[in-house]
Amino acid sequence: MAASIRVREGGLALEDRHVPLVSGEIHFWRHDPECWDALLAQVAAEGIPIVSTYLSWRQHEPSPGSIDLDGRSDPRLDLGRFLALCSGHGLLVQLKPGPWICAEEKCGGYPDWLLADTDLWELDADGKPVLGYNPPFQHPVPCYLHPRYLRASNEWLHAVGGRIREAVWPAGPVVMVQLDNEPSHCFRDSFTGAGHHPITMAAFHRRAWDWAEFQSWLLAEHLRQIRMTLVRAGLDGVVFTVNYNDHAVPTVPQDPAMLRESVRGVGGPDLYYVPPLHRADIVRLALWAALMVGTESAPWVPEAQAGIWRSPGVSQSHPDPTPAEQEFWYLAALAFGFRGLNFYMLAGRENWALAPLDSEGQPSPFLDSVRAAIRVIRSFPDWGSMRPVPSILMD
Repeated sequence: MAASIRVREGGLALEDRHVPLVSGEIHFWRHDPECWDALLAQVAAEGIPIVSTYLSWRQHEPSPGSIDLDGRSDPRLDLGRFLALCSGHGLLVQLKPGPWICAEEKCGGYPDWLLADTDLWELDADGKPVLGYNPPFQHPVPCYLHPRYLRASNEWLHAVGGRIREAVWPAGPVVMVQLDNEPSHCFRDSFTGAGHHPITMAAFHRRAWDWAEFQSWLLAEHLRQIRMTLVRAGLDGVVFTVNYNDHAVPTVPQDPAMLRESVRGVGGPDLYYVPPLHRADIVRLALWAALMVGTESAPWVPEAQAGIWRSPGVSQSHPDPTPAEQEFWYLAALAFGFRGLNFYMLAGRENWALAPLDSEGQPSPFLDSVRAAIRVIRSFPDWGSMRPVPSILMD
């Protein structure tokens, strides 16, 4: 990590400037480019210092070797223009190039041509292809150790790194880069759910570990490979980040300590609830906070639910969230010790509803929930170094 960007006191230290880890998720490639400027102006007006955005590999490279990060084939893909607009509004950027992004995107952002190579498909304990995520976005998951997958993903990541290295702060707005997304074989990391491709099993047999240890190593090695590719492409000056999948047992096989070592940056859990908000959701929030506050230099939530996902063709059996629930969710996270939040999604788009801003930057009733959290964070000059004081029961 370059000396100019450091993680300190629960946020980012950019020379003499301290930036809290407060960000809003905006997928620029899902919006009309003519709306980007107004949307970013509203983000800046709300006092949110960082914009977080994915890059969809399948959108930017629809066929092998056709990588377009400059909007040649579609103005929505003009990463350079979007980053320039962020700079113009004084906004910093967390970029998330995958290779897998989930994001309610077809194939989770993996290109169709990549997944057409059936030999790449990871297998479960029954020898069946691992199908990641949920309908209607379900897709085969590649073997993380397969040479052809590594070659293709490295070429993609190297292209991204080469394109944005001149946009890294202070020359540009990019300060953080997320590695992959919720590393978990696309949510299929149960004990027998993935890792049985012959190439994966060969790696297992070369190591004197039990299966759980190997699975933890495999996810960490996947992130290490991504980080090294981006460093070789010139992104050695950013803060690398990782977002943890919300497991019932947070540390198996997604071991935060191993993942942090691979990432050499900051991590945190993605936290959502299915409405209505229940006590069990708050208990889970508190447990994650206790784990993160004791181990992370900047405890934050890389995805704090803002609005709710919508899956085409899938009926919803729950009510919509309310602004009051969302506000309680954010304030509880802060009270338990999280120092920062990434509001996901801050701006609405397809497959998502009830975001604080619409696709053109116009506020919805949910924006007040975000404002409440920002007021708390900005009310304390030493917010980043503050820690919750646990209650002590005396006899």
